[in-house]
Amino acid sequence: MRIFAVLFCLSLVGCGKSTSQTTIVENAPVVSKAPTEFYEKFLFRIKGSCPNVAYRYAASKHAKVAVNSKGQDVLKEVSLFLQENGEYQAYYNEITVYRYTKNGFFHDKNESRVVKGKWKVVGESLFLAGLGEVRGILYEGRPKLLLYLDRDLISPGVAGQGIVLSYVEGTGVPIPSLQSCR
Repeated sequence: MRIFAVLFCLSLVGCGKSTSQTTIVENAPVVSKAPTEFYEKFLFRIKGSCPNVAYRYAASKHAKVAVNSKGQDVLKEVSLFLQENGEYQAYYNEITVYRYTKNGFFHDKNESRVVKGKWKVVGESLFLAGLGEVRGILYEGRPKLLLYLDRDLISPGVAGQGIVLSYVEGTGVPIPSLQSCR
């Protein structure tokens, strides 16, 4: 029965309907060997030259933050850009869903924040000054980051919530100052 519940929860994560990814990954193994090397795998990278540029960074899928007064789900997502010089930029976005479909959802409200600061590895954790603490985990058979936000960025009640980030590679980034082809 527990396996079914976990699989059911994982299917909801893919649709953006999960109440929290944190409950699913609580028992994921924490990467404790060579944590600095582990986190370096998630450094922001730029490949290629203009106009054929690909960006590599860490990003999450949508995860549920809360339900608003109208009964609508509020979802969050994070894109994290760890730079080799010990600085980071994070793009935090919240949307309000007004209708789910079999292929996703429609939303009408979009609020975002860019958070900048310094990062450092202490023990097994990666600390992002002004944003939160990251744990390196193995989830779905792959290395991932589990970010616990240390403060509310837009909606109340976000502090302490976790969100899973994976490697992503694409042709654009949500922070214009990080784009190499302007």
